Amino acid sequence: MRSNRRPYQGPRTQLVVSVDIGTTFSAASVCILQPGTPPVFEEILRWPKQANPDAKVPTIVYYDSSGKARCFGAETDSPDTMAEVDEEGWIKAEWWKLHLRPDYLPKIDGIEIEIPELPPTRTVDDIFADFLEYVKGQLHVHVTSSHGNGESLWNSLYRNMDVVLTTPNGWEGRHQHRMRQAAMAAGLVNRGTQVKFVTEAEAAIIYTAESGKINDWLVEDEHLLVCDCGGGTVDITGYRIQNVSPLRLEEMSYPRCYLAGGVFVNQAAKIYLKERLHGSEWDDETIIEHAMQSFERNAKRFFGSTDGFMTVELGGSKGDIKRGIIRGRLKIQKADMISFFEPSIQAIIEGLEETLHGGGDVADKIIIGGGLSNSPYVFSQLQKWASKLGLKLSRPGGPVEKAVTSGALSWYLDASVSSRVAKFHYGTNVAIPFDSSDPEVACRESEKYQDILGEWKIDNAWSEIVEKNEKIKTGKEYSAWFHRSFTDDDELTVFMDLYAYRWSHPPRFIKDPGCSVVRDGFLHLCTVEADLTSCYAAAPYSTTHSKKGRRVKYLQYELLILLNETEVHARLRWKPDGPNSRLINGPAKIGYD
Repeated sequence: MRSNRRPYQGPRTQLVVSVDIGTTFSAASVCILQPGTPPVFEEILRWPKQANPDAKVPTIVYYDSSGKARCFGAETDSPDTMAEVDEEGWIKAEWWKLHLRPDYLPKIDGIEIEIPELPPTRTVDDIFADFLEYVKGQLHVHVTSSHGNGESLWNSLYRNMDVVLTTPNGWEGRHQHRMRQAAMAAGLVNRGTQVKFVTEAEAAIIYTAESGKINDWLVEDEHLLVCDCGGGTVDITGYRIQNVSPLRLEEMSYPRCYLAGGVFVNQAAKIYLKERLHGSEWDDETIIEHAMQSFERNAKRFFGSTDGFMTVELGGSKGDIKRGIIRGRLKIQKADMISFFEPSIQAIIEGLEETLHGGGDVADKIIIGGGLSNSPYVFSQLQKWASKLGLKLSRPGGPVEKAVTSGALSWYLDASVSSRVAKFHYGTNVAIPFDSSDPEVACRESEKYQDILGEWKIDNAWSEIVEKNEKIKTGKEYSAWFHRSFTDDDELTVFMDLYAYRWSHPPRFIKDPGCSVVRDGFLHLCTVEADLTSCYAAAPYSTTHSKKGRRVKYLQYELLILLNETEVHARLRWKPDGPNSRLINGPAKIGYD
């Protein structure tokens, strides 16, 4: 994809790749940034054993009994491979990305989440790393075979290449951290700082805007919603268009994520098939798997609101009139087909309505994309809903469905979103004075302790840094100051836990009295660690804060968080007390659970 961007102004040639690991399909794109040359995006269109050039490849891996990956992607569709799978007893890993899902994503009525188990010897982190190593191999093949000096170009650039990974809206710091670790384990990058993250929905809207398919909708100060109906998740984000050229977007409500994608339509269909075929000669796992492949290729893809029924292939030519099987094909009535789609459709509609209300009901245009939106039935129902509310609905379709990775590269180059909306309340836990006259504090008397100054304290009070739905400015750090007294014998490494609270009003304490786990609604994002040795050395001893003859230093430190990207960044800095105090930025690191 060639854009209208100006020539690259960087000082040296740089390789940037984007990778979209989806629940059902994955894709990758490459951009070689050369000084003085306009950027060109190149999608990977050739994958091993792929029948026809295609940007998408199945997110499937087969493992042998020892846990070794034996085939990936389009290789898993090959008849030769399938023969080997049956002969060797290889184990299939599919939908494995959903094992990384946050446990706080809302449960959707009518959708039973039954994600296939992982191979017994592999974790989701292992499979991520294995699949990214496979993708790395195809990136290498593409660069070396598509450029005249490809081998030397790859060898000179790939060790320092930046990698943009796409994520659903609901993936937070800990999930992104695990993806980053997988990228390092795969040898895709050498350093964690080479990995950036962008949401799939954001990448999709950026590419859609650049494609020219929604030019009439790109009007300054207008609002629109983006709904990415993928294989595993439905992601919805509302934007205000700050500027058209160059494109600048502003989130108008926090992004939402629902486990309601296309795989759950398949899951409902599989449950139905098992019930319909139970006790028959077609009651066989291999036959049902064949029927599901037929459902995915035809019935799911082409079912529309005017169809009275659809059929799936069971194989052979036998029939059973009572079961609705004619010449090896099972007839599925319209009402049953609708039941497979309905929970996901309702989740999409409810999510769109919540996002509309969260943004002040000012948006009247909706861009819908992702594999599930290609369903004629899904799109017709969303059109019907939008029409009733006077909303405009567009499904750009075509190559846009395969171009999230190109949108991710545009995001990397252009930083199109200038401000965001905080999805949660963000803050940390602190100690406060014990006050027996305060009922909410008094009930925690068994938890009180004396600090080094002899004052009675209790831990786990909530200290907010960023309020939910607050508008987040690009590049702005949000912070809060904290203080603590130390003696010469104290450990000078401090740890600050960063939490998010996802509901409306955070409670005063993050834990119930006597409880060791955080309350429902709190999410532990990360722990920021910093060494205050240099701060302690620079600080004078305090007479005000000393007690019982102990030499004490009073230190102040600041927790800063940056939320303007899809990741949460945090750091500590400190200021020793005294007349010559100054801010010191020191080494700090973030640890995830």
